[in-house]
Amino acid sequence: MILYGYAKYVIKIIKKYVIKIIKKYVIKIIKKYVMSNYQVQRDKIHNAKEEIKELTRLLNEAKQRLAYGYYNIRDKTWGEWLWEWIGYY
Repeated sequence: MILYGYAKYVIKIIKKYVIKIIKKYVIKIIKKYVMSNYQVQRDKIHNAKEEIKELTRLLNEAKQRLAYGYYNIRDKTWGEWLWEWIGYY
């Protein structure tokens, strides 16, 4: 009779520790999954920001080339064209 009560007590303690261990590992797995998912989303956001920076830089370079193209016509400036048209140059 005493042995039976002691066995129940031991089983109860073992169940308690097993449940704690299982909870601990489940929490670790969930945290790992959530953090990896967060990292993937963060990488996507970081990549999008880098692409925006690159596109902005390319747009600025294109604007500079266009402004230079408007300023120069066939490798002459507007002033040179004017002086040549007048006949001074």
